[in-house]
Amino acid sequence: MKQRFPNLLASTWNPLAALAHRHLRWQGVDVEIEAPGGLPTISDEALRSHLGAPPSPTLERADELEALLLPPPSQESPAQRRQRSTCRNFDPSRALSLDQFAQILHTVYGAQGHSIISGVPVLKKNSPSAGGLHPVEAYLLVQHVEGVEPGLYHYRPDTHVLEPLKALTAIEAREHARVFVAHQPWFVDAHVQVILAARFQRNFWKYRNHAKAYRAVILDAGHLSQMQYMVATELGLGAFITAAINEGDIEDAFGLDPMQEGVLAVTGFGYRGERMDVLEFDPLQKVWPEWQPE
Repeated sequence: MKQRFPNLLASTWNPLAALAHRHLRWQGVDVEIEAPGGLPTISDEALRSHLGAPPSPTLERADELEALLLPPPSQESPAQRRQRSTCRNFDPSRALSLDQFAQILHTVYGAQGHSIISGVPVLKKNSPSAGGLHPVEAYLLVQHVEGVEPGLYHYRPDTHVLEPLKALTAIEAREHARVFVAHQPWFVDAHVQVILAARFQRNFWKYRNHAKAYRAVILDAGHLSQMQYMVATELGLGAFITAAINEGDIEDAFGLDPMQEGVLAVTGFGYRGERMDVLEFDPLQKVWPEWQPE
């Protein structure tokens, strides 16, 4: 794959952030065969045997007797919060309605308002962004949406339109989905994959050669993912996000320059299957009432 790497001294990238972003990307990785880093894909039990006991899930920084007991929550949290659970069992036999699809895109990625602040055009969205710049774009791989042919698309947040980039057959779309998420089979059948790709110069225009700018862009992707989880859950759908992705293959598919518009993560949504064929974490038993820990 031909890659362009700008002269860092002439760019607005922080050099260390640029090196990390470029060299930690994947291409052609299949996590079903081997986890990058040399550790083979093995069972959780074998993994614990190989790596030893994991760190404690919590951290204690003071004596238990000194801890301040806080009052319990005054009310039950909203249902959708408790029902949020990463989906690993999608049902490709059911197509999303165009209304569901459009509602998620507009609520999560769409502009809720427009403004000019100190001469800078900005968009108001439902999630925060450093400097209000919102540099993360939504590129889509659509598989199962009524009225939308399988293919690659770009979502315009200001006009709420879907821009077609490449038409795909159903078989081609599924193969793209598999490669994009590094062959993680539980995400392949998601009705829609959303590729979160940052237009770095949108952020770096203001935060030039800034040691924290790249971190802020990554946080933006996390904010968008969490918003998508909430909206999908409200609609009775499942959602996921993964950083175990083949950035290089995605950039090739969409024609992206990794140092100008780099892929940060892949998220997605769709109907959850009726059976838990692949384990999902649901200790509150709000999605899978019969879920039980080990």
